[in-house]
Amino acid sequence: LESHTDNGELKVLKARVLIARKTLPAAQQARMLLNQIVAESPDQAEVWELLGRLELEQKQYGNAMDVALRGLAHNPDDRLLLLLKADAEALRSPMLAVPTLRELLRQDPNDLQALARLADANSKSDRPDKTQELLQLLQERQMVLEGPARKRCGMILAVTLYRSGRIDDATAQFEALMKADPNDPAPLLTLVQLPDSLRRCPRLRQFIDDWTTSHPDDARTPAVMAAAWIAVRDEEGMRLGENLLRSVLQRTPES
Repeated sequence: LESHTDNGELKVLKARVLIARKTLPAAQQARMLLNQIVAESPDQAEVWELLGRLELEQKQYGNAMDVALRGLAHNPDDRLLLLLKADAEALRSPMLAVPTLRELLRQDPNDLQALARLADANSKSDRPDKTQELLQLLQERQMVLEGPARKRCGMILAVTLYRSGRIDDATAQFEALMKADPNDPAPLLTLVQLPDSLRRCPRLRQFIDDWTTSHPDDARTPAVMAAAWIAVRDEEGMRLGENLLRSVLQRTPES
């Protein structure tokens, strides 16, 4: 930067390095530098977004909203900035983010980031009519998407079904995801980490047994499950987790 004082890419790189230090003085330096960049080049949506994410990380939610709106004034309908705006709104109240997320889905009905955020906001509301509308939207999107996007949409659908109390439908959706890719632990781990899933989903223990039987050398998945139960102080889960870990150590004592 001493040799190339006007190089915008180097300035952004310096800001990223400062943010990565995770200290208040470094964050303040990064904030000043990013504000300087957007003042000089307000059409750089990715820099506005980086500044807004820094404000969110520092829990300055009002500042993050201000950054998003200022950035959108120069970059109308920019997806990164609309997501930033939605995240800042959701931290105040999840339902405040819904209009922004619906605008993103109007622009791109297959925007999985917006769909996931909309599902999260919906889970924290008390509008059953909106839940049914969301479930229908997710089912429609799953029919048209392919590959990893279809799997991701299916996961959002399964979690939304679970959170709305439709445990049997959620279980069937998770099971379909497991059968579609028997070597992907993500559906099982997602179900394990949902609140009270051991008690609310009777088939979960069978899913766990099936996984450990078909993947005897996998130490990571049992460890992640045990960590999830420990994190919420789930006594039943911790007992199960201990048994899983002891079984892993019998097979792989070097783990």
